[in-house]
Amino acid sequence: WLGLLLIMLFSVRLGWFPAISNSNSPEDLFLPALTLALPEAAVIARMVRASMLDVLGKEYVTVARAKGLYQRHVVFNHAMRNALIPIVTFVGLQMAY
Repeated sequence: WLGLLLIMLFSVRLGWFPAISNSNSPEDLFLPALTLALPEAAVIARMVRASMLDVLGKEYVTVARAKGLYQRHVVFNHAMRNALIPIVTFVGLQMAY
C-alpha cells in the first residue's frame, strides 16, 4: 500500500521517478528502497525517543545541568552518547536482516 502511494506521488504526480523501468539505474531503486525503509525508520525514531527520555532522567545528566552547561551540550555530549548504544545495536541487526 505504501509503495503504491509513493508511486502515485513521486511518479505520477511529480514525475520525478519512473513508475516502471527496465534499466538498472540508481533512480529505479529509490522508490522500492524508500518503501522498505520507512517502516523501519518509524521504529528507530521510537527507539531514539524512548532511549533519550530514559537517559535524560539519569543522575549524570542532572549533574551536567547543575554544573551550568548549555542544554545543547548536555543533550549531545552526555545524553546522546549513552542513548545511541541500544540504537546502534538495533540498526546493526536490522542492516544484517
